[in-house]
Amino acid sequence: MAVLVRLYREISNFLTLGTVILDTARRIVRVRRRAIPIAPGDTMANPIGHRGSSGASSGRLFAELAIIFVGVFGAFVAEDVRQQREDDQRAQQTYRAVRAEIQAYAERAPFVVDQMQEAVDSWNARRESGERPPPPYYREPRAETPPTAIWQATLASGGVALLDPTLFNQLAEFYNRIESVSARYQRYNAVTEREVLPRIMDGTEAFYRPDGEVVGLYATHIMLLNEIREELDLLVVEAAATDSALAAVIDP
Repeated sequence: MAVLVRLYREISNFLTLGTVILDTARRIVRVRRRAIPIAPGDTMANPIGHRGSSGASSGRLFAELAIIFVGVFGAFVAEDVRQQREDDQRAQQTYRAVRAEIQAYAERAPFVVDQMQEAVDSWNARRESGERPPPPYYREPRAETPPTAIWQATLASGGVALLDPTLFNQLAEFYNRIESVSARYQRYNAVTEREVLPRIMDGTEAFYRPDGEVVGLYATHIMLLNEIREELDLLVVEAAATDSALAAVIDP
């Protein structure tokens, strides 16, 4: 993406440079024609200069065009260098901000994974002892989803055009998985609040069939909890790899 942006910028600069030079050449020719007096009836007058001076005039014209070309080209190069430096600075700011967001996930996620595992282990232990405990569940006391605001702002502002293509693909894959597990957790938590919590106060019989097996709805709920825990655990590993990739491109 960044390569395409730079290529487009170079082509635009080249076309603009050509337009400026051609326009300047036309202006010089028009000025020289107006500056040369032509006697009435002199049909052989040289439109560029007096007889014998066409070579010198052409030389001066080419010299002026060369000076203009060098000046305009130098200005474009200076502007391109300035723009490239500005793009690099913006890319560095984006890398740092996204890295901080991923590190926030990597710091919180292991705790959530441990809490989910502890809830399931405790429920299994009680079941093995013959009890009928309520289904295990986990409710995130903070935001329901991991932070993704910086990444979303980067996409919305077009900042991805400044990122390394390989690193952008890695970031996109990571955040896609974050959004996927976040949506699954939100659906899971909605069932927790609607179907589990209201029934806990009424006893645990509603969660079990007469034969002692867990009712299908709640068995599925427990299965989803395990799946979400496993996905979060995998994302912790992926977050560490993505953090390392970002550290490699961030200036010290």
